Amino acid sequence: MGNGWSRVLVIETTYFVGPDGSETSFRGIPSGQTQKFWQFAKCDDKFVGWGYKSDGSDAKIDTIYYEDGREVNDNTGGQLYQKWKALCNSPH
Repeated sequence: MGNGWSRVLVIETTYFVGPDGSETSFRGIPSGQTQKFWQFAKCDDKFVGWGYKSDGSDAKIDTIYYEDGREVNDNTGGQLYQKWKALCNSPH
């Protein structure tokens, strides 16, 4: 992006599958909905974020480390380290 940030457009479709193997809804959200958003990473400062505007002006930004220094690399933490690594280890 020319300002130390990398970005990629993400298109994500979420499917919900019931116990019988058929698609279902979850908490009123229908299966198969697609959303588009931008994933951002500041490689030198180890931040990652996402937003709907390509310039990052609405992005929610997080650090890729927990307070104790561990990488945020689990599902409950949003796998922030892996998202940062994917953007920062790829050619810009």
